[in-house]
Amino acid sequence: MLCCIDYPTDEEPSFPSGIFSCRTLNELEMNFCTIFDASPFKCASNLTSLNLTHIILSDETLRDIISYCVSLEKLILSWCYYLMKIEINQNNLKFLELGPLEVEQIDITCGSLSTLVLRSIHSLDGITLYAPNLLHFAHYKDQSGAYCLKGTEIVECSTEYMNSSIQLKQQNFSGNQFENLVRLSVTLNLKEVRQANEDDGLLVAESSQICFPYPDAEFWEREEIPDSVSCHLRRLKVRGFKGNVLELAFVEFIIKNACKLEKLIIKLHGDCSEEGACSTDLLLSVPKASANASVTVLK
Repeated sequence: MLCCIDYPTDEEPSFPSGIFSCRTLNELEMNFCTIFDASPFKCASNLTSLNLTHIILSDETLRDIISYCVSLEKLILSWCYYLMKIEINQNNLKFLELGPLEVEQIDITCGSLSTLVLRSIHSLDGITLYAPNLLHFAHYKDQSGAYCLKGTEIVECSTEYMNSSIQLKQQNFSGNQFENLVRLSVTLNLKEVRQANEDDGLLVAESSQICFPYPDAEFWEREEIPDSVSCHLRRLKVRGFKGNVLELAFVEFIIKNACKLEKLIIKLHGDCSEEGACSTDLLLSVPKASANASVTVLK
């Protein structure tokens, strides 16, 4: 079922109490409307999938909606306005996608959650998470440059999320909540690297603005090899590859140090130059740390 309000309207419509309680209603998508309270979702116990996009609602209303939808397995919140603190406590939830959103805090407690997708949430410091069965985690960001990663953070994203960026609720759960993770998807611009000045702690974002005391091509060679790369990485797919110096150095770093690597796929960007494509082809002859690794370049 799809609910969509065409703007502008003279009078904001409201939904009757219990309107979504139909026994045959399993999937609901709402676009461009205001939800004044959670009463339309009373007795919506058969609802398993809910998509709220371009919606105005309060923190309390969202909490109540989730509490009414006791069978909810899939939840998408995108461009929802006036939310400050998102609290999602639903043990049956298996798929959760959040963003783009501008909120101060996100609190997720979902024992059955297997897939978590975060879109354009620049800071992960305001997130607390309890999801011991998480298998797939994706974090996509815009390309504004407002959020960039250090070289070591790029190759150790999984460890970064495990240790610092997301606060992990233990709740009688011992061990790392990401230990079952089988797929990590992130949006990265490999040309955005940063270095701290040891004297004043200043950070510089754009690689073109950084004056390394060594050639750019040596940047990744000087990085420590994290365990996530040397001992665990098995499959890697890189999209939008243009064959610039830092991109080439990163992939070469992976090929030379990923001892468990099985498959590496490089998908060239549509604007990749002939020189960039030729340079990328040279990666096929780089000595591999893993004898079983296959490297494929898609044009």
